[in-house]
Amino acid sequence: MSEVASMALDGRDDLQVVGEIEYGGQPLTFTVGRNPELVEQVIENSKQPLMLRKVPKDAAKRFSDPEAFEEWYSKGRFLLTAHAAGEVALITWMGESSFADEIAGLRKKGAEIGFEAPEGSEHTFAIRNYRAGEPKPAGEPKSLARIAMFEVRSLYEEKIRRAGGLVVGQLAWLETNKFEDEEQGIINNSVHLYSKAGYEELGSYRNPDPTNPEMRIAMIRPIAGGPEEQGRLALPE
Repeated sequence: MSEVASMALDGRDDLQVVGEIEYGGQPLTFTVGRNPELVEQVIENSKQPLMLRKVPKDAAKRFSDPEAFEEWYSKGRFLLTAHAAGEVALITWMGESSFADEIAGLRKKGAEIGFEAPEGSEHTFAIRNYRAGEPKPAGEPKSLARIAMFEVRSLYEEKIRRAGGLVVGQLAWLETNKFEDEEQGIINNSVHLYSKAGYEELGSYRNPDPTNPEMRIAMIRPIAGGPEEQGRLALPE
């Protein structure tokens, strides 16, 4: 039995369907949680050339193997996945994580950061679009990534409310590489995408990690969304 398959024996299967959305004439199934098959696909997708360029830490550490995935997931990550014909097309997540602690850790590693974490920035956000190189289907006003960003924020807000937590005044933060590599056909236009989802730039700094020495851009936005940001998916009761 493979290590991936053995995960099911450990009870590491909490996958739940939260709805379907038609995109480009095809149904996309959205789930929260993970199971062995999803983990295996994420590990393989992390080895895509684009992922290795944009987020090398995924293949090297975060999603290097099932146990590494589980260590990451166990930190309270709220994981939303879009499945197309049984394949993982995109993952996005949110979870409790202090931006102030993140900045302090980076400074200890030598990063020169000229900004501070705003009060309330205690939740992190990230997204991995494994079909980023595919054109947006004709007639679709929003990209798959943008749809998923609104959905995960809406679901995460509901999760916090159900747990009796505070939403007003709470901020989500993210970081993304700032680079352009036209020769390799890789240009990071994520800042534009994040801006459309309500994130605002806070500042930038040079990543002290020698394996990924890119400029990093930090962005924030409120957890709470307006009426126009309520998603089409729903958490199980």
